[in-house]
Amino acid sequence: MRDHETAGASAADSLTEATALQQSMWPEVPCSAGPMLPGWMTSAELFSSPAALEEFLDYEGSFDPGVDLKSRAAFLMSDYCYIFFMATVPLLVGRSVVPDMSPDSVSLQFYTHHGEHDGEAMTVRRARVRLLSPQIFTDREAGPFSTVTDHAGLCERFRMGVEQHFHPLVEALAKRTGFSKNAQWRLVGDAIAGRFLDVGRRFGCLTEAMATAMTIVKVQGSPLNNRQLGYFDLTLHDSALKEPFTYTFRARGGCCRYYTVEGAEKCPTCVLKSNEERNSILLQEMRAHFCLK
Repeated sequence: MRDHETAGASAADSLTEATALQQSMWPEVPCSAGPMLPGWMTSAELFSSPAALEEFLDYEGSFDPGVDLKSRAAFLMSDYCYIFFMATVPLLVGRSVVPDMSPDSVSLQFYTHHGEHDGEAMTVRRARVRLLSPQIFTDREAGPFSTVTDHAGLCERFRMGVEQHFHPLVEALAKRTGFSKNAQWRLVGDAIAGRFLDVGRRFGCLTEAMATAMTIVKVQGSPLNNRQLGYFDLTLHDSALKEPFTYTFRARGGCCRYYTVEGAEKCPTCVLKSNEERNSILLQEMRAHFCLK
């Protein structure tokens, strides 16, 4: 991945430096490393607590009380993926560090975030993330708590960590809501691809980040793997532009079920749309971005 100045640092120093970088760039979901803090809960505790999951599902239904349980489960999975991968993907892309992702080694402190999306005020549930284990996988020597591996090894460890982390959540949501395990894993895969796309843009290594994401999710036999998930480019041609404009999008493999909310429509990149319909809508949005008719 990117160049590193901390080749001789300990695993703890490497993890602290990587999380400090993440916090500075994504303060909405800050990731830190260290021992458990009062008032926090591990992901394992969240996944195994019917009351905690019910509270989360109730929150997801607060925007539209009429939405069904499967949709609430899809929203919960999407929100949790947003938190988890915003905390962990920058560590890999920015500093070639993969932490211990086991549910017992990740802790959370939920809070309410007030922000804006597409010009509209919003209040959403977010979380601060804390990594409890000093164990890391990295591409350089970093002391007794580190395992040195190459880039392919880091991708494999990230995939294995994700599968280990999300397995109990997928099982719990399937049992409580009936939302299929396969549909949930598709959302996890979509979240990985989307976050690597965003983080790659932010760090200026888009092509490399996308390749890393595909290495992680396109493993035969992995629940993250599905044929529809990937990336695609669209190019806008117009005489008003100095040159054609090309932008990269994620091709979804799963459905977030947002369209089931009253008054909502399918997302522009919804997997339920044909590629032709999807591309037409996205090109229209690209034209609007440049104020083109």
